[in-house]
Amino acid sequence: QLRALAFVLEHALRRCDGSQVRKYVIFLHLNDFSLRNNPSWAVTKETMRMLTCCFAECCGHIILHNAPSVFSVAYRLPKAPLD
Repeated sequence: QLRALAFVLEHALRRCDGSQVRKYVIFLHLNDFSLRNNPSWAVTKETMRMLTCCFAECCGHIILHNAPSVFSVAYRLPKAPLD
């Protein structure tokens, strides 16, 4: 799965070569997401490592569509000290 994600992101970057587009949007549709059916913590950590180490400068926005309420709580925790 991670190889497929890396392939898609690399393909998107190659398609942007020569254009003014330098960043892309990751759209995550989380309609059926729950804490019981999510990927293992090892897969989640490896995905985060790949995105932050290999593709951080290319990511413009990440949109979480239909995210469960746990995401809003997790977002507010680090946001409060930053404000």
